[in-house]
Amino acid sequence: MNTAKKVLDIAVSVAILVVCAMICWSYATHKSISFDGATAGQVTGGESNRLRGVSLPSLTGYQWSGHRETLLLAVRSGCHYCQDSRTFYARLKQMESSGELNAHLLAVLPDDKDSGTAFLRSGNAEIEAVFDQPLNNIQVLGTPTILLVDSHGTVVREWVGRLSRDAEEAVIKAARG
Repeated sequence: MNTAKKVLDIAVSVAILVVCAMICWSYATHKSISFDGATAGQVTGGESNRLRGVSLPSLTGYQWSGHRETLLLAVRSGCHYCQDSRTFYARLKQMESSGELNAHLLAVLPDDKDSGTAFLRSGNAEIEAVFDQPLNNIQVLGTPTILLVDSHGTVVREWVGRLSRDAEEAVIKAARG
């Protein structure tokens, strides 16, 4: 009887681990993952070369060729690094509006229009946006990610995670052309 209980306990533990692993895998493949840039091959909170030279697909309602360059912000509501970065995004929008940037600002979110708009507005960053966009379609692994994209849809530069002041200045310098 004691052996049967031990076998049952082990079976239940294995089943729980398998279910947890399946849930994590399902979430990771269907949602963007919030991170601070500390993934293999990437600089924590700074520039990355993972997507440099990659051609991105067209986005619904947006033409890469409509602008010399696009500064794409891959963000999502619920990402605390994205929330922490909203002041920077608002600064970028203000700079674009005043003609200080040569790149057009575009937010790309996996969120629906209502929650995505609320997220952007809450940080005073009312940026042109594409909603309901799975971020893995544009090869973004986590949020926040900023991509500088040329008029052909090719990634020129990439920054991942919550950026330091120096990294923010590097984004601005790149977007000024």
